[in-house]
Amino acid sequence: MSKDKVFTSDLIATLLGPVDFGGDRCEVAAEKERQEARRIETMAKEQPELMMAALKSRQLTNSTSVQPSVTDETSFRELADEYIEAQRKKLTLKEEKYKVSTFNDALPRMKFWRHYFGNCLVRDIKQSEIIEAADWLYNLPSSFTKKGISIDEAIQIAKGGCIDFEKIGAATYNHYARELRGMLDLAYKKELHTKKLSEFVGSRNTKLGQSTKRLSFTAEDFKKMYPGEDYGQGMNAGRKMAKTPLPARFWLPLIGAFSGARVEEIAQITPREIIRDEKTGIVYLNITDSELAGDGKLQTTKNANSIRPVPIHPMLDKIGFLDFVAERRLVAEDQSLFSIERGEDDKMASAFSKWFTTKPTLNDIRQGRKVMGYIERCGVESKGVLASGIKTTKCFHSFRHTVVDNLRRNKKLPSGVVIRDALIALIVGHTGEVERSVETANYGEGDLYLELRRDVINQISYPGVDFESISWERFKQENGGL
Repeated sequence: MSKDKVFTSDLIATLLGPVDFGGDRCEVAAEKERQEARRIETMAKEQPELMMAALKSRQLTNSTSVQPSVTDETSFRELADEYIEAQRKKLTLKEEKYKVSTFNDALPRMKFWRHYFGNCLVRDIKQSEIIEAADWLYNLPSSFTKKGISIDEAIQIAKGGCIDFEKIGAATYNHYARELRGMLDLAYKKELHTKKLSEFVGSRNTKLGQSTKRLSFTAEDFKKMYPGEDYGQGMNAGRKMAKTPLPARFWLPLIGAFSGARVEEIAQITPREIIRDEKTGIVYLNITDSELAGDGKLQTTKNANSIRPVPIHPMLDKIGFLDFVAERRLVAEDQSLFSIERGEDDKMASAFSKWFTTKPTLNDIRQGRKVMGYIERCGVESKGVLASGIKTTKCFHSFRHTVVDNLRRNKKLPSGVVIRDALIALIVGHTGEVERSVETANYGEGDLYLELRRDVINQISYPGVDFESISWERFKQENGGL
């Protein structure tokens, strides 16, 4: 071939072979094919010597190398099972620092990919299929199982653009992508596939903004949610009582408002986790991952920083919380404090969360049904859109934002020291240690900073909201003694 040979697109395809990233099945891959073809054609026109060298190299490679092949007939389902078991074994290895809560949270995503690829042989999975999956994953409807949507339906919705549903955010996308990459890495390590397909599954930038922003509750929201003596009326409406009994419906919103604790942290506690410190006399909720929940399974926390004592706010005591705990100790020493049943997702608070703020199911949307959770029935607008276009939501997690905001409003310790974020983090479980400083000099480390925690949490207050008139004893009588 002469040096001044004119390289046409057809000639390049004939000599080098077609550029194939699987674009016949995926538009993203098709665009990559077009870009690569343009790059090669530009190189052929502008640098013919380089193209000649590439051709010689390609011809030499084709004549001397043998493309690897895989004969193993392992299915993706079998690969996923092996991967899941490997993750489960990490729970027994202290050096892995892999928490039960982390595994339980990731398990549905592992099963998602196990279901999607199913009995397809690992060796037959094409690069284009992975690129395509990473593409439609952007449109996966958020919390689809809570909306009664199956995996197959969720994937169909995602491939259709997810027009009628809120899409998963960047962080959730990355969680799904991580599990898929882990499985594909295992396939490559075990030589079940000739390509490292995990390289075609990227991550989203979580700093570019949230698809949905959780908002704090406003003072007006709280007035609707806690209407004094009328608090508790209508709590028997909504989901089945067996999974979210009245004591849970009564107490969890109150504890959330005066602690900022996560809903799962509260839902899983037993009477044993309400402890009175002998030295200080402070009663606190012990949030831990080393005790058993009411159903015998180990309690979980989000991370190591979440393990903490949370002193009981005086308002909860005034409403009757410690009396309630005493009652439960007499009849249910080994059961959940609130008699909550664990959900199918292995979380104690799953049913309660759905009762507290309900998301429409697929059938609700199809039939044009308006569904409401507790806060919606109280008149709280739980969904909205900011001027920037970002969607907003209010849910139980909003209590955490509300407590943090409340304590940031120039609240002070009895000593006059302003409560800053480091002390707030001590309450809500965002940090592991408190630095010794003027702010903490008068508090003993050996007491888990109980007095400091108590003095911070006692500053939570909601002027204008009638918590004073709420009574557990009255609520109990109005509901047949429960």
